[in-house]
Amino acid sequence: MSRRPIEPTWPFLCILTVLFILSAAAPRAWETTVRTNGMPAPNQDSAAGLSQSRVQERLPTAKAVDQTLTDLFAAANRAEAVKKPRTVDAPGGLVMAVPSPRVAAVLDGPGDSGGSPLPASEEEVRPAESSAEAVAVTVDAGRPDDDPGAGDVAGISPIEPSAIRAMAAAVPMGRDWLGSDAPWTEPASIVALLEPLAWECGIGQWARAMAREVRVAAADLAAESPGVKGRIEGLESLAGEGRSLAGQVKDTPLEKPLQSACQMIDRRIVVWKRLAEAIADGYRPAPVQRLRCQARFRDTLSMLASNANGGTWRRFLQLDQLMVAVSRTAPAWSDEDRKLARAVLLKLHAANLSADQLSFIRSEALTELRQCLHEMATERASAARIVESIEAFERTWSAGAGERLAAERLRLALSTHPPYARLAECIAEVYCAPNVRIAVTGYLLNQMVPDRKPEYQWVRDSVMGHPVRGHSLTSAHVSLVLISDPDRLRAALNVEGLVDASTASTAGPATFFSDSQSAYQAVKELELTPQGIEFQPVEVDVDNRTRLRQVRTSFDLIPLLGPVVHDLARNQHEKNRPQIRREVRRKVCAQAKEQIDEEVDARLGELNQRLKERALDPLAAMALRPIVTQAETTEERMTMQLQLAGPCQLGSHTPRPWAPADSVLSLQLHQSAVNNVLERLELNGQTLSIKQLRERIAERFRRPELLQQTGEHDDVVISFAAEDAVRVDFEGGRLAISLAIKRLAKSPHEWTDFRVRANYCPVVTERSAHLVRDGVVELSGRIRAGSQIALRGIFSKTFSKDRVWPIVPENLAADSRLAGLEITQLRMENGWIALAVGPERAKPSVAERTRTATK
Repeated sequence: MSRRPIEPTWPFLCILTVLFILSAAAPRAWETTVRTNGMPAPNQDSAAGLSQSRVQERLPTAKAVDQTLTDLFAAANRAEAVKKPRTVDAPGGLVMAVPSPRVAAVLDGPGDSGGSPLPASEEEVRPAESSAEAVAVTVDAGRPDDDPGAGDVAGISPIEPSAIRAMAAAVPMGRDWLGSDAPWTEPASIVALLEPLAWECGIGQWARAMAREVRVAAADLAAESPGVKGRIEGLESLAGEGRSLAGQVKDTPLEKPLQSACQMIDRRIVVWKRLAEAIADGYRPAPVQRLRCQARFRDTLSMLASNANGGTWRRFLQLDQLMVAVSRTAPAWSDEDRKLARAVLLKLHAANLSADQLSFIRSEALTELRQCLHEMATERASAARIVESIEAFERTWSAGAGERLAAERLRLALSTHPPYARLAECIAEVYCAPNVRIAVTGYLLNQMVPDRKPEYQWVRDSVMGHPVRGHSLTSAHVSLVLISDPDRLRAALNVEGLVDASTASTAGPATFFSDSQSAYQAVKELELTPQGIEFQPVEVDVDNRTRLRQVRTSFDLIPLLGPVVHDLARNQHEKNRPQIRREVRRKVCAQAKEQIDEEVDARLGELNQRLKERALDPLAAMALRPIVTQAETTEERMTMQLQLAGPCQLGSHTPRPWAPADSVLSLQLHQSAVNNVLERLELNGQTLSIKQLRERIAERFRRPELLQQTGEHDDVVISFAAEDAVRVDFEGGRLAISLAIKRLAKSPHEWTDFRVRANYCPVVTERSAHLVRDGVVELSGRIRAGSQIALRGIFSKTFSKDRVWPIVPENLAADSRLAGLEITQLRMENGWIALAVGPERAKPSVAERTRTATK
């Protein structure tokens, strides 16, 4: 009888125990496996980072990774080194390298005990020496027929920003996933996009060369090396090769990541070239001339002393503080002095002033004062600081990093050195692009014009001093005609009317029975401006035709005399016909003008008032005035691009999606516009109860109805994080809402340092579209399992799956005038949400759908 060898089982039991403990301690891993897209949710900030007040202390860096990720990459490289690429003979006698299976360094992804299969493109391994930021590549199915508009960039949209930080999910929650000692001049955001491409045939060599060159160029630029201009030119040549390679991999999974990398590199090259030019001449600000500035400020004070509003202007210009600043004896302007000068200059440029106030500011009396302020505000540009600001924003897209980059732009724009001003314009073009675009066709506008029903009226008037009585029928067709203009949004309200009247007029012994037909055409010009809809007085042209139907006189029954009087009356009527026509024409014209002006002005006035109360006034109160950067009217459509940002905020910086060519309405909205508004709620670092939060929202957005609401959680107190307290992202086909909370307290419970994220996906049905929550509410931070259950219960009610957010108003979706139209585009990617309405698409029959499904 053979004896079976006894195999030890305790090692396997230990391994299973360790795996069980790790799984229980990381509930996020369980949450990740049930997500529909299979990609780990981005860990935006660590809990420790949320409690800090400066982004530099909490944002990811690129020089060194934490020990966990270092071990992961080292293990991955060891696994790669075990299996060398084998070679096979390709057709034609060529030798092809067949890559070995790669190891996906993702802790919380689904495991496989049967070996390491080839990962999907979004899980490619990273070299140990590279940045810890990973890229998850999602392949777009293709672009619809696009309508190229002004400011559009062709090509497939870049990778979503969350993918750049996808590797963060591999680290336990609450840990900084990158070291804090790496220089911000390291272009980690670009390298993260290039790393997966370095393993691909055909473009790998280019990706490795670009990653190497972009690192060297960034370091040389930050150090202000003399040869940096040539380095950037070489980088530009490499970028051109990348664009050529993108054409070679068109319609393949590599197209989108390569396009994304090229677009990010192009943004850097454009700004870096201007930055290299700005620092090339070794500019140093002129010596401080305190006495001259002091004399100019004193002259301004003397001039304002005799002005009726001098005290107001003195406070507005902060002249007392400026006098204190120039009275100091330091050899150079302090940072506080420069900040004061910039603040005054910013008010002069950005304040909402009347025409008279602007005239005073631009007068010669204040010219020298402005010159002194510009001299005070000018300082030598720091290339390293600008490179760091750009990289910080590109890595995170956070509002805090955006404000620092915007501050750098303002610092350059307010200087007296022309190269600095050109650099500021370049940064504005790249990172402060329009973040709202609206296009509407004349067809849709005419569909929305209400139909006018025929009007029956009694006629009680006089013509040539004779009374006129009868009745009339007025019918009118109203349409909107677009007026071509390359710089403005103009249209004309065109009213074509017809007045049919049957009247009787008595003059002396004769009564004239007439039928008249007055055709009129009225035109009222309109213009859409940032202040609302402006309109001109209506212009009316009338064409009147009158037919004398019958004449009656008091002598008709008298023989001989009756016909004579009858003929005299007809002859007199014919003689007066031109005068009658002129008077009738004048009366119809006056009546049409009065009626059209009254109706249109009333309706447009009401619309302007609603627009002012609901949008313009709240935005103005938050120092957010929409700036029209491009307005164009053609015979077919109106197109307007807006920038919704404050002086210290950014706009869009990524290519926006194109609308289908047959769209009758299209809207593209960048997340920067939404986040700029949310930033103006001033929630960062604030501690508020739910009731106080509701009151603040009601006050800022002019929504008094919110004050009438009460809730059972009004006693809950929320302390928001110092930055990015509330944030919205459009990425991966979803809208993501993130809350960064420092402390949440409801007696007797309290939770600290965590982030909440809820994802919403769009649901489209013909002309209806709304958002519904997708997946579970995500929590990140150092939270115990019991606390996670409680918080998930709280925020699952806040972001309830039963609550839908309409994108298209219900009354608009049900409007019969929009029959034959449907939503043809609703995309959320790369920071943009794109909505388009167009003609209904042909729906495949049931048999066709069945055949398609079985292929």
